[in-house]
Amino acid sequence: MLATLNSIAFHAGMLHNDRGDIEDPRVLGIRDAYLEPFTGFGSRKELVRWVALARSTGCLTRALSWERAVQHAPASVAVEYEFPVRAWLMELLEPWANVD
Repeated sequence: MLATLNSIAFHAGMLHNDRGDIEDPRVLGIRDAYLEPFTGFGSRKELVRWVALARSTGCLTRALSWERAVQHAPASVAVEYEFPVRAWLMELLEPWANVD
């Protein structure tokens, strides 16, 4: 769900960086249409929560994939690609940034 919704937002011109704008009503509409066939497995609220968890898991797996891809690369290459690892981890932490 992370890659899918981010890609939709990017190609629709809703992104100004590498991160998905899940709050845009157009993206939420696509998410909800995707979830419609699964309403027999849980309430809309539960399904939306599962999407949020899937997106968080996606951030972690993307960061780990990037890290793994450059772990044996020369330092100059690793430094160049360090940003995606950091960005995915920061996106994972973002929902917790405003928690008091």
